[in-house]
Amino acid sequence: MTRSGGEADKIGNHYESVWTVDVFLDLHRGRYCEMEIESYGEDSLGVEFQATTESGIIEFHSVKRQSQLKEWSISKLSGPAPSTGRSILGDLSEKLDRHPTAHLKFISATGANHLRELAERARNVKDASEFRTILSNILTNQFNILVRNLTSGDEENCLSILKAIEAIPRGHDDLIRSVDRRIDEYFHRIDQAVISPANLRRELAEFATRNLGRKLTTSDVRDQVRSLGYGVRDWKNNQGIRDLQEKTNCAYRSVAEAELINGETIVRTEAESILGRLVDSLCRGVLVKAPAGFGKSCVLTQVVSGLVEKEFEFLCIRMDNFSPCRTTKQLGHQLDLPDSPARVLAGIADGATCVLLIDQLDAMSMVSGRHFSMWDVFQELLREVANYPNMKLLVACRDFDLEHDPRLRGLASKSSGFDQIELGKLSREQITQSIARAGHETIQLNEKQNEILACPFHLLLFLEGDPNKPFSTTSDLYDAYWERKRAKLKERLGRRPAWNEVIAYLTKRMSEDQLLFAPAIGVDDHSDDVAAMVSEHVLVRSRESLRFFHESFFDYAFARQFCRSQASITELLEASEQHLFRRSQVRQILAFRRGSDRARYLVDLKNLLESEKVRFHIKRMVASTLAQISEPTVDEWRIIEPYFLETDLSRYVSSACRGHVGWFDILHDHGYFKKWLESSEKVWIRDGE
Repeated sequence: MTRSGGEADKIGNHYESVWTVDVFLDLHRGRYCEMEIESYGEDSLGVEFQATTESGIIEFHSVKRQSQLKEWSISKLSGPAPSTGRSILGDLSEKLDRHPTAHLKFISATGANHLRELAERARNVKDASEFRTILSNILTNQFNILVRNLTSGDEENCLSILKAIEAIPRGHDDLIRSVDRRIDEYFHRIDQAVISPANLRRELAEFATRNLGRKLTTSDVRDQVRSLGYGVRDWKNNQGIRDLQEKTNCAYRSVAEAELINGETIVRTEAESILGRLVDSLCRGVLVKAPAGFGKSCVLTQVVSGLVEKEFEFLCIRMDNFSPCRTTKQLGHQLDLPDSPARVLAGIADGATCVLLIDQLDAMSMVSGRHFSMWDVFQELLREVANYPNMKLLVACRDFDLEHDPRLRGLASKSSGFDQIELGKLSREQITQSIARAGHETIQLNEKQNEILACPFHLLLFLEGDPNKPFSTTSDLYDAYWERKRAKLKERLGRRPAWNEVIAYLTKRMSEDQLLFAPAIGVDDHSDDVAAMVSEHVLVRSRESLRFFHESFFDYAFARQFCRSQASITELLEASEQHLFRRSQVRQILAFRRGSDRARYLVDLKNLLESEKVRFHIKRMVASTLAQISEPTVDEWRIIEPYFLETDLSRYVSSACRGHVGWFDILHDHGYFKKWLESSEKVWIRDGE
């Protein structure tokens, strides 16, 4: 018996064969129980194959790579072809005569928008009269054409056909990428060789051509895949993968738990809002933003607890916890995962709703980050997540970097698809309750101190340091924390602790590697001290590495060690490549020296701005930090005055000083405003300002 289509033609129809392999993969996974490619008889007319779902519904798939026009029109789809007298939709719809409950699928690389819109609207109406009330004039005309060509004027019959149809637009290249991605996720080579998705795709397509007209079952496809030397990656039921998921999530939580105040969670209302957005089926992702130290990671940990209660699968990663790499698979390997974090999570969730949490996006910031080269990897991760309709993203970033980094700024745009949640300060009540729970009910705070402690990280430093010691700046809090933790280590160990030695190694190694973690083996000689510092939540151990409990404490510790050496900032910069990693260090060194060695600080500031060997992005950062100085001095003004107007740094220096009460007072009290206004030169008022 002659088959319609024929085996030779089938091999040449590459688009059709790729779609066939896509359905093969669903057959392999049990979503279909049976499939017949070009069956004998009338059921084969005009379709590539029929497949039966696990619930017993028969689907007929009509696959056409493209129309000669920009898209398939209703006339083209329903009008008879001159050569056969049949139409594409006519061949599909006649299947309903023998299989009234069948589903009809039209797949093409060229869109069929009018058919898609008619089919989607048809699903929710009772009859043709109601259907016509929800159609635009254009769709009404298209429906009229369909009724005339397909059902000879029978509107109700035409509507029932539309209810059974699904129009699926899939670009040729996109379809190939999607199938290859699925193959890469589902299978592995039994001989441990690197899998080639394209090879298996072609082998399955050839298997299809050898079995035209035969009913293939799930067992048939599984046997064929196994005979070709491939095994199945069942990450959902693989205990080893589950253990790695738990290990990764625990490592994330351990860092956040080191930042808990009083070892407890301060309930933040934002966490409930974030969880509510993620549960919403229409939400694809949530972006959490806040200033540094506002407890983003702690809030995300509260959200994770909610995900556990709702039995959502999730995976948590931090972008500041990776060595630079080029691919998402390499990213996963650093977590001991077999593949990209997104792919592993998708395999574990197996189609169910899941959440990929990505913290510390600011680590990639071109403005203040340390790993800006990881941006391409992050973008690849976003593209992978987009392949999984039920995977949601939860990301967190400092608001400063979102505003000033053009790449990160796109995540905050309306077109990004992210719902945005901004974290607020702690309330007075939350501050008071935390202090009381720590046993310091009698402490009275002034307005400025309350404002400082409204930042959760500052409150942590305050309570873990010496709450009875007066403070007026955040530097005071860092100093008190340093001294208190060092004293507690001495009490715990019963001897002088190797506090300085451990911190000196970590800050030096992290600075040299330009990473926020360092190999723990470097302090093997001080293992008891390290264990004590981990117990005191000064350090966090993650696999074979150590990191400080908070990024800003690393900057403070580095600055403190650096300033003990009496070294010059310009010497540090001129001896290195001056990557973005240095910016936070320079900022903290200046802040530390300003509080502890004002004379040396002024020398550093002057030399840094004057040096021709210091890169502009460092000078620009220094100029911008002038806005954060609470009580500027006239000595500082004399250093920055030459850069206030008519230099490359002018826009940053003037912007930092503008609107700053402290700088205004300096300029007013020392007669600068008066001098400028009396001057005949245009040094104060620029054209157009």
